[in-house]
Amino acid sequence: MRKWRKTLGVLALFLALAMVIPAYSEDVVKREIYLEGACYDPLVLQNGNLLLPCSTKKGPEGNLLDEWDYMARVVSLAPDGTIVWDRHFGSLPGATVYCRFIELESGDLVGWAHHSEQQVMREVWKTTLSPEGEEMDRALQPIDWPNVRVVQGRYWNTELNPSTGGLDYFFETPQGEALWSVSVAQTVQMIMKPPVAAREGLLLLGRDVERDHVASVAKVSYGGKLIWRVSMQDRDDRSCLFRAGIEARDGTVVAVGGSMTAQTYMDNKGYAAGISKDGQIRWEMEFDLEGDGYAFEDVVEVSQGYCLLYTAEYGQKFNFLLLDKTGRERGRREYSITNMDFFSIEFVEWDGGVWIMAEGERDGLDGTLLMQLDMDSLW
Repeated sequence: MRKWRKTLGVLALFLALAMVIPAYSEDVVKREIYLEGACYDPLVLQNGNLLLPCSTKKGPEGNLLDEWDYMARVVSLAPDGTIVWDRHFGSLPGATVYCRFIELESGDLVGWAHHSEQQVMREVWKTTLSPEGEEMDRALQPIDWPNVRVVQGRYWNTELNPSTGGLDYFFETPQGEALWSVSVAQTVQMIMKPPVAAREGLLLLGRDVERDHVASVAKVSYGGKLIWRVSMQDRDDRSCLFRAGIEARDGTVVAVGGSMTAQTYMDNKGYAAGISKDGQIRWEMEFDLEGDGYAFEDVVEVSQGYCLLYTAEYGQKFNFLLLDKTGRERGRREYSITNMDFFSIEFVEWDGGVWIMAEGERDGLDGTLLMQLDMDSLW
């Protein structure tokens, strides 16, 4: 009897460890595309190509710029990895350049860019590119250019409200005409990312307005009306934040981020919640993360449930945590990259599949790695 108890105990321990140790997924990445420069805000175009705005240390001829100089680079990438066109925009001496673009129904691209020196804005301009990447127009903008992001073909701006001391959110046309605004007091403190496009409106993810240690989500209609707002459970000794989210096919909102001890900012865990389409909390979970992982950075829906993404091992490994539709953990997978250190990662749904866009450093220079995933291999 003792022998059987010992055997069962060992078996139970093995099964428990199998639940938390991630399996190495060698075949999860089907192919890779590498680009020089730090890319961000990817945009899938009407013609199926992927538009990638970047900030790069190399000029159009491949020349290395001066120590503190950067240029803006905009690349149109075909699904087979071919660069369809590639444009660089000049930089002021010692300036960092960032740009963002939207696509109009005509296929023309409207973008805003700014030069910053030591985080101080020096110059702002708006440009229009043809579908072939030719610049058709450029004009300087007021220096107090807001934090423009792009959602559903319109600009989404943030601006400080002097009367409340908080941020107001503005939804504008490409011509800069304000359609409506909504105060942060009605929604959430958005910390990490721009709004997420949903069927009937925008998802705002971040923290509760009054309790900044409590994660919160709000849904705002495309007409500017607050549909619902929900704050998660107050965990007292833990500070929680949503960093990303999606609206699933059945209308469920899945928000992901991280939590840590409120006083010491340690003991990082992954944090996720499922919210019904009418704003009711369905499930809310914390998860232990591998290595030095500190938070979930993105989430994507798959046929079996949801796949959550985070980095570990100081940016040389990315990890997947798999959940079913009820938020229960179904497995863990990991993938290592030996020739690049990641700073940020996110999912990109492109060309009928799921990709990871990882921005980081290779050989001392900023670079971006696109990896097409075999999602079936994860399960």
